[in-house]
Amino acid sequence: MVASIPLVTVGPIEAVVFFAELMVGTALFAIVLDLLGSAKRGYVGTTFAIAAAIGGLGLLLASTFSTLLPVVPSAPAGKAFSAAIATTVHWYVWGFGAVVVGAIATIELQDRARRVFGVVVAAVLIGFLTHLVGTVSSAFQVGWHGWFTMGSGTVILGAVLGGMLMGHWYLVAPGMSFRPLRQTVAVIFVAIAAAVATMIAAFETSTPRMAHAVLSYDGGWLFWLLTVGSLVGFTTVVNSLTWYFTRMRANQPATAMLYGLIVAVCIGVISAHVLMFQTGVPV
Repeated sequence: MVASIPLVTVGPIEAVVFFAELMVGTALFAIVLDLLGSAKRGYVGTTFAIAAAIGGLGLLLASTFSTLLPVVPSAPAGKAFSAAIATTVHWYVWGFGAVVVGAIATIELQDRARRVFGVVVAAVLIGFLTHLVGTVSSAFQVGWHGWFTMGSGTVILGAVLGGMLMGHWYLVAPGMSFRPLRQTVAVIFVAIAAAVATMIAAFETSTPRMAHAVLSYDGGWLFWLLTVGSLVGFTTVVNSLTWYFTRMRANQPATAMLYGLIVAVCIGVISAHVLMFQTGVPV
């Protein structure tokens, strides 16, 4: 178990991680839908632009990220870790730049060229996420297990925000097929299942003492109410309603459900990150 870390230290670190995951997940979601042939050019460009704006918020905090991460009690000492943080920030800049260029490029590129370029953007974003997970996991001594929390968080954040933006796109193109929205709901269900699987895997690969630390942290309510209740329970129920409305071809109620989902998922992902930072268990 890592030492207890003040929230004034955890807050800026979590902000950078959260905004980075939201940027990467949302852009990757748009790229996947585009490769499936379900997304229009306008949707991809708009989603890239929104993802870049979100990522830019985290990039503004990157200096505090670089300052605070080395003072985490469990963080490695020495120049090697400082170099790893600097490399992660550089990758953040490249990932942000790739999304910005992607938003501009979709205006001019035809479908095939846009999808090829999307694959390039995806490669840069995955490279950035790999460095981010590696650096944060090293600081909090969770090793590759950091993918449990940060990987699943990226997927579910991107699916929900990308889905909400897809719901709004029906206001622009009311005659658009409901196939993309149904695919979105299916991806969210997969992301919820992945979140459950990673929670189970985190407990299975942690020592009993560390697992107990999660359940006893602030009385356990942070885990049961926010991480499990909000990220899994509430999201499953509301996404089921979203599926019901898509079957009815009612895009406006479905989009309203996705509004509720993004709030619940943000609460769940942030609480899971805080638990990982404070207990060393990547739930």
